[in-house]
Amino acid sequence: MLVRRPHPEQGFRTCVGVLRLFRGIEAVRAEAVCGRAIEIGALSYQSVVSILKHRLDRRASPQAADGTPILHDNIRGSGYFH
Repeated sequence: MLVRRPHPEQGFRTCVGVLRLFRGIEAVRAEAVCGRAIEIGALSYQSVVSILKHRLDRRASPQAADGTPILHDNIRGSGYFH
């Protein structure tokens, strides 16, 4: 949060707010919430509130899904767009 601001001092209030959200929860869940926020790039106070409210830290991440890629003529790969 501090790095995304033009001046790190501007992110202090956001960080203090996020720390305040973590007062009543276990450290393991706080780590899971932070990991999820970093994973999806949602680095704001409101995003962390939403992750806590909707319990998104307990769901499996989209990257954790195992399986074979879908091969079909209508599905373009990443090479198509470069």
